[in-house]
Order: sequence, then C-alpha cells, then structure tokens
Amino acid sequence: MFLKAGDRLTVRDLSRGLIVDSGNDACVALADYVAGGQPQFVKMMNHYVETLNLRDTHFETVHGSGCAGAA
Repeated sequence: MFLKAGDRLTVRDLSRGLIVDSGNDACVALADYVAGGQPQFVKMMNHYVETLNLRDTHFETVHGSGCAGAA
C-alpha cells in the first residue's frame, strides 16, 4: 500500500490493502492498531492457533515474509 508515517486509514481500507494488494505495510499497521505492535500481535496469533489445537502452526511475523518455511 506504500503507507507513510502519519497516514490515516480505516480498518476496512487496511484489510483491503493486505488482502487485495498483499500489503505488508497494512499488516504492520493493523498489528500496531490491534495489539500495540508486531510482537504483541504475533503472540496473539500464536495464542489463537493454540486454542484451535493447531500444533504445527506457528507465526513469527505478522505478514509471513522472511520466515523459514514460509510458502
């Protein structure tokens, strides 16, 4: 999405940016908004998959880029 510091968007626009445009910056912005930062959001995602008993699922980043084994 090519977000810049100070840009103000709706959650809907950010969601569209990450789904349609594969915008990693939209993932980061949503993580900051929802959880206060990327590490906190990753922790939330990992906790959620634990509640679903998805034992072979583990997140390292909010967008999946740069992770070993990422598809």
